[in-house]
Amino acid sequence: MIEILCIAFRIVITTTPNYLTAVVYLSSNKIATSFLGVELGIGESDLINKANERLRATLQEQRKQQQLVLLKRLESKTQNLLRQKDEELAKASRKTMELEDCIRKVDMENQAWQRVAKENESMAIALSNTLEQVKENASCLAIGIGSAEDAESCCCEPSYRVSKVAAMEERNKMTCKVCNSRNSCILFLPCRHLCSCKSCESLLDSCPVCKSVKKACIDVYMS
Repeated sequence: MIEILCIAFRIVITTTPNYLTAVVYLSSNKIATSFLGVELGIGESDLINKANERLRATLQEQRKQQQLVLLKRLESKTQNLLRQKDEELAKASRKTMELEDCIRKVDMENQAWQRVAKENESMAIALSNTLEQVKENASCLAIGIGSAEDAESCCCEPSYRVSKVAAMEERNKMTCKVCNSRNSCILFLPCRHLCSCKSCESLLDSCPVCKSVKKACIDVYMS
């Protein structure tokens, strides 16, 4: 500013012949210059304020952009975590359904085995009764044959001959229905017919009495 005033003073002196006029002129210019400086100061303050406002707006915009970037990152991470949790829940649900199916199958198998056990128990009771009956029949047959033979040695009345015939018929019932020579000792299942010897049983696929399919067989030993 001082250098500008010096240059202006030189110009005034060289162009103004009167020294007093130059002083007055410089004084008036000084006042004008002071007013101009005030105006320049006011303009600079406005520029600074505007620059500050632009800077503030820029910083706010940058802060908003940074917040948006952070929010997008957090949203992406949150979506990934939610997706993982949904997959884990789906897996847990599938495992639960599989376990329920396994439990249901085990329960059905348990019920089936219980039915088989009851059926086997009933069959075992029936077989035991059949064996007892067969043993009783065999004992009665032996007693009947012995009595018939004793009666025949003592007398020859028709009633004793009828007893002997009945005993022989009963004995024929105990004879193998295949070879008709050996005693029956194989009980067929499920029909429960005692009608075959051990030698003939291996050749049979069905009961020789009722022709039902042989599913199993039991050896019966007469005491």
